[in-house]
Amino acid sequence: MDENGLETELALLSNSTTITKKEVRKALKLIDVPMMKLDTGTELLFKRINRPHPSISFREMLDVLSDLPKNNIELQVAIVDGPIKITLLKI
Repeated sequence: MDENGLETELALLSNSTTITKKEVRKALKLIDVPMMKLDTGTELLFKRINRPHPSISFREMLDVLSDLPKNNIELQVAIVDGPIKITLLKI
């Protein structure tokens, strides 16, 4: 309960790219409702849609996500229909 006598939960929405770090997984245990994003099911689409830093490994991220406790993790997914075209704007 918080100072007002209300029961509250702490939620986190993550793009999952740092889940491979041990300190992130440790901190995740303190979150009541961890919600992890998984926008694609393949490395190719992950790179096209998310444009991650080169050090981010889709396979490692997927492996760690699948090893997380199933009783406390919500997985948010994106469903894309049709071709994907990425357009970058110069600002």
